[in-house]
Amino acid sequence: MLNIKIPGLVILAFALYATGFCCGYEKPAGVHNPETALDSLIKRAEKNKNNADSLLNYISELKKFGQADKTAVVYTEYYTAQYASLKADFYKSMQMAVLSLNDAQKWKISKLLPAIYALIGNLHKENTNYPMAFIAAEKGLYAAKQNKDTAQIIDLLGIKAMFKRGYSLHFNLPVDKDSSLDLRLQGLKLAESNPKYERLCIPFYDNIAQHYNFVKDYAKAKYFAQKGIALALKYNQKRSLTYSYSSIGQAYYHTGDRKRGMDYLKKALQITIELKQPYRKMELYDEISGCYESSSDYKQAFFYLTKFRWLVDSLQVRTNEKQLGELQIKYETAKKDEALALLNQAALQKNRQLKWLFCGVLLFLLFTVILVYLYGVIREKNKELTTSNVQINEQSSKLQVLMKELHHRVKNNLQIVSSLLSLQASRVADTEALNVLKASKQRIEAMSIIHNSLYQRDNANKVDMKKFLPILLSNISESFGINREDIDISMEILIDDIDVDIAMPLGLIINEWITNIYKHAYKNSGLRPFMGIRVFHENGRVKLTITDNGIGMSMAVWESPHQSFGIKLVKILAKQIGGVCHVANNGGTTIELDIPYIK
Repeated sequence: MLNIKIPGLVILAFALYATGFCCGYEKPAGVHNPETALDSLIKRAEKNKNNADSLLNYISELKKFGQADKTAVVYTEYYTAQYASLKADFYKSMQMAVLSLNDAQKWKISKLLPAIYALIGNLHKENTNYPMAFIAAEKGLYAAKQNKDTAQIIDLLGIKAMFKRGYSLHFNLPVDKDSSLDLRLQGLKLAESNPKYERLCIPFYDNIAQHYNFVKDYAKAKYFAQKGIALALKYNQKRSLTYSYSSIGQAYYHTGDRKRGMDYLKKALQITIELKQPYRKMELYDEISGCYESSSDYKQAFFYLTKFRWLVDSLQVRTNEKQLGELQIKYETAKKDEALALLNQAALQKNRQLKWLFCGVLLFLLFTVILVYLYGVIREKNKELTTSNVQINEQSSKLQVLMKELHHRVKNNLQIVSSLLSLQASRVADTEALNVLKASKQRIEAMSIIHNSLYQRDNANKVDMKKFLPILLSNISESFGINREDIDISMEILIDDIDVDIAMPLGLIINEWITNIYKHAYKNSGLRPFMGIRVFHENGRVKLTITDNGIGMSMAVWESPHQSFGIKLVKILAKQIGGVCHVANNGGTTIELDIPYIK
């Protein structure tokens, strides 16, 4: 039998089931406010949130409360996300889950936060992005503790355990490295401590039975599955019953009672068909096929495997996984933009005392532009003098000395300003202002390196890129406290000298992009950092490529009209030298710059 598995597929239904009791919707002890029509509707929706047809009706009822009722709006968004997940439309589910999270936070509807985080964690897990899944679970657990809701805490313990189990299966970790069983037993103990949490025991019984089936302790698997069946029947939890029947069916099948085991598995399949949940049906086809394969009944195994494959294709599982990855990037970028907006708002209130400093920096940049303009004028005069007689050649030599002196003075002035910025930075407590000062200092040092290079050369018009770029990279790395041993760097410089009017903006572009990589690219990437830099001359053009293996920059960030100053500066400088700039996101970020340049 061919062993075809989709990462995270086997445990998805447990994740979706587990979110069924995240909200709890209990009134705190001692509070006796009369129940509203909306409260009653939400309670009924919670009990039926794993039944797609019923849930669709409740969503329609919630919409009748209109946009004025913020609680109804947020619950409508959340249940729409839940409905989409039941229908295996994970891309839409993530869209609606993120929308409900933003609105719940904005309107302070904290009761629903644990359930939303649980659903978002499940969707990240389905994309095998376990770091993000764990973060969502931790945030959900924290929100549940803030709510002081024991039911939510119990549920999030189960969610966290499920993610740990999926992580172990995905990376084939040994059983003794899987800590999910301890978390499940901890959550089950808490659920069994009070009869009012009895229904929350069901997913724990099902998941613990599944664990014991995996380690071939079939006696314990039967024990916990039977407890799950009893409660699922008591509370009419049909979806949960499919997991209990599946677990006990596999236990009986693998201990020799194959007929009884297969009867349970097919009962689970029949309930799933009645509930119209194709994703759960796909999982059961896979489990039934596995049982037949273990007993060498390859005809039946192939029959159910064929059904499984057909559902995998029809549900577009692989397409969903890819779309979730793309939406995840958009979601993370949106959260970063939101956090940045909050920081900017706080900075406007705290940093009025620093306005004079920013004005000074702007005046300095204006002074630098004037110097560069004067330098261009001197350079043009130099070209005219080189075509004249000996006397003019002598004047040209003097002009070269003057230009070198100019570069020397500009370099000194830039270093003075850099020192002033460093001194001011040591007295600034605000993080945002400190970051602005550090970025300005780094840009000034990049220009200082170029002027220092020109001062030391006989030809004061050309910059030696093979010397300039390693020094620039070293300075940037040092400013971020990064050692060369901590990052793999490939630097390929296939061009020698470049005119300073190209080298200056090119150097600033490289400074901005490498700074951006160090700031953002390697956060939560989980990979050893890599950066590749290539500069070469081809067909009358200078080409620059910088590549990293970080988390990748969203195209929305690159194209946004509200992009960061660094990105705006890159685009302005590229336009200034007639260059074409292109950014691609493919397992990291790549920037390509194409500049017209004739030697």
